[in-house]
Amino acid sequence: MAPARGCFLRIVAISVAFACLVTLDLRPPPRVGTLRVPQPKSGFFAWFRTRRASRLRDEALRLTEQDASDEDLDRAYDLLSEAIGIYRHKLGSDHLEVAETLAQMTRLLCYQGQFGDALECIGQTMAIYDSLSKTKEGYIAHMGMILINMMDFLLEERGRVLEAEIILNRFLDLDRSRLMLEAPEDAPRWFDAAANTLRGMGRTLESLELHDCAISIVSKRTGNESWQFGVCIQNKARALADLNKNSEAFQLYEQALAILTNSLGADHIEVGTTLSNMAYLLADQGEMESAIQYMERAIAILRAYGDPMELARYLGDGGMWLELMGRVTEALGKYEEVVKILESDIGYPKGMPGAIGGRIQIARVHRRMGNTEYAKSVHSEACELASELRAGLGNHEDVVLVYIEIASDLAKQGRLDESLKMYNQSLDIVRSLDYMDPKYIWRIYIDMANARMSQEDDHYNDHVEAFELFDKALEVAASMCSSREDALATTILAKTLTEKANLLMHVDKYAEAFQCYEHARVLQESEGGLALGESLRGMALAQKQMGKFPEAADLLDQVVDVCGSEFGDDCLKGGEAYSDKAEVLLDQNQPEEAIALLNRSLQIFGANHPLKAAKAQYVIAKALDKQHKHCEAQAMYDTALDTCRSQVQAMYDTALDTCRSQQQNDAYKAELEAMILHNMRGVRRNEDDVMGALENESIAEGEADDDDSGLSTLEKAHILVLIAEELSDLDLHDDALERYEEAYEMYRGALGNDSRKVAEVYRGNATVLRKKGELGEALQLCQRAMAIFKSKSDGGRNEDAAATLREMGKILHQQQKLTEALRTFREALELYESVSGRCMKYATTLHDMAHVLRDQGETEEAIDTLRMNLWKF
Repeated sequence: MAPARGCFLRIVAISVAFACLVTLDLRPPPRVGTLRVPQPKSGFFAWFRTRRASRLRDEALRLTEQDASDEDLDRAYDLLSEAIGIYRHKLGSDHLEVAETLAQMTRLLCYQGQFGDALECIGQTMAIYDSLSKTKEGYIAHMGMILINMMDFLLEERGRVLEAEIILNRFLDLDRSRLMLEAPEDAPRWFDAAANTLRGMGRTLESLELHDCAISIVSKRTGNESWQFGVCIQNKARALADLNKNSEAFQLYEQALAILTNSLGADHIEVGTTLSNMAYLLADQGEMESAIQYMERAIAILRAYGDPMELARYLGDGGMWLELMGRVTEALGKYEEVVKILESDIGYPKGMPGAIGGRIQIARVHRRMGNTEYAKSVHSEACELASELRAGLGNHEDVVLVYIEIASDLAKQGRLDESLKMYNQSLDIVRSLDYMDPKYIWRIYIDMANARMSQEDDHYNDHVEAFELFDKALEVAASMCSSREDALATTILAKTLTEKANLLMHVDKYAEAFQCYEHARVLQESEGGLALGESLRGMALAQKQMGKFPEAADLLDQVVDVCGSEFGDDCLKGGEAYSDKAEVLLDQNQPEEAIALLNRSLQIFGANHPLKAAKAQYVIAKALDKQHKHCEAQAMYDTALDTCRSQVQAMYDTALDTCRSQQQNDAYKAELEAMILHNMRGVRRNEDDVMGALENESIAEGEADDDDSGLSTLEKAHILVLIAEELSDLDLHDDALERYEEAYEMYRGALGNDSRKVAEVYRGNATVLRKKGELGEALQLCQRAMAIFKSKSDGGRNEDAAATLREMGKILHQQQKLTEALRTFREALELYESVSGRCMKYATTLHDMAHVLRDQGETEEAIDTLRMNLWKF
């Protein structure tokens, strides 16, 4: 009997254990971040019945882990479908296992590009969680985690903005109070992620509420001095900056910087991020010097601790700011380091967008330094890499961005036809994409409009195509304003209106320009800042051109107030406004008041803005002339000339230093150095700088001994010619003729009456006289210039002679000597083609000739000739 009793006891023990297992869930509850999600009590039998489904899910996960093939993805989909079927049959349709498997399938469908099915699948997942959350806590937090992860995946790995926004909206519909309660550690991160996505989609006002939620949770959990709190307020500062609430944003950045520095240390990566954000905010306000200082601090931190990709971005942007300030050597160093980081340190392929963009920037800087051949080779390499990128990616957003950069660079080189062609290719790619950020489409239209404006001839063309492109840009900007809440869309619309107004000013449509500027002002009024000042200034200049001087003066006072409140009383833009108002007062015959304002401008410009100072000095000289203080006026004219000359000399020295520092062979360096020694390096044209636009011009005609001032007579004459050209462009004809006369005397004394330089002065004088209507004398000067050119060794086979023939053709056209004008234009065309090929000057001469044909009544021939020759061109 003993054995039977022992057997019976073992059976009882097994039965008790088995009964316990029926109600015991052996699996540990899954963890989601810091969340412990509740599990339904399915018991041993349920686990036993569904263990096959669990194995199917594990196998599906394995198949999709790394570089999965299409066959692997299809197999994984079949496995998950079978697992869902088992779970639904054994556990019910609303079981947690069904929801988790559906979430896994959603991600798989996104990998396969089946985004519509993925959205339907995530909808089923959320419905189950919603049902479960009504009876137990923990599920709302689980829903939040899944939705945020899915949103990030769609944006960062698949670039699917529209689908990501649908997922984001589902997250926003969740009960935020329960999210904060169920996931106090993770919810702030989720709120910030959702807020940042809202900002990227233009829904910035909505994002502020989420940032405040994150700040509230962190403040309660960790206090206001923790690094987590610093990160949260920094994220809110970004949103405020997007809304152009710059003062509030900068204050939050300063608070975040202090907190992060104290809690993490001055060299922590988060401190670097804050510094870079402050730099970007300052740059947007035009405070480039301060922006560069903050960015340099951020770069120093990232060199030691940061992400090399982020470091490359900071270096590239810092280089761009340095370039804008004219510090091109420093900018070049930044751009070269960007390419080194991307290609050598990270192993980034040459043909990827960042590496291509870096080469374009390097080429641009080398062109500014005078290294044209090297710049050309780097630019060509960038174009070849862009073609390879297009071949590899097809119609892709990255290709569009690279094409825009190349097209912009081509436009800056004056290669406008090539630039417009590439912009059109960018538009073709955009039209084939499911989605493209509208701001890039807007930029294409704006850049094309500006390129077309540069291409068209002011004298005969109303810039019809440029206006059409501006209108398309306005349509895109208006559409963005209707779908976005942040300041970006408003800023883009206002900028477009301002650009169009600038073109209207260019074609003397001042009333229409005033309306565009005023519309831009209304958009910018609530935000203030530099953009508002620019709109007010545009309105003032339009009023001035319409003879409404008191109104113009009042508007310029507003510019001073706006700029002063934003940047301080002695800011650069305020100085420009004082200078503008002085010119208005001068037009009203108030020279004394004008001089007082100009002296204030000079104090602001100081030594840091020599060309602006030169312009102010020039206007002071005009005011002194009006007061009949001719000796003082002449002294001020000389001061303005000296200021301008010193800037040219500085650029000349920079070019020479750059040449000597290049890693080129000795022969190349010697050739380049010789070229620079015989050329004056130009400075970039500022919009209203009378003394500006000093382009490269050869002065190799001869040399004269340097005088005590450090420049030769020829160099002084060269500067006088450039100033005369600027004065002519501003229709200040008498002033231009005076400068040409001074230059003529210098060239004649140094080189004789029959030098090329004297001939060029004759042609410049002729242009001014034609504009004044003194056509007979203008024609005689052109004939004298041609006689000099033909007496030289090349027999007048050069571009200067062709330009003189073109000027003669214009004069003859205005004299209604149409047959002679036509013959002269044809001579100019033949000369341009033989010397320079079908260059841009050839095209503009064709344009002039077509109008002569039109005035002869040969309209069809004019159109055919222009079309045929432009087609060949």
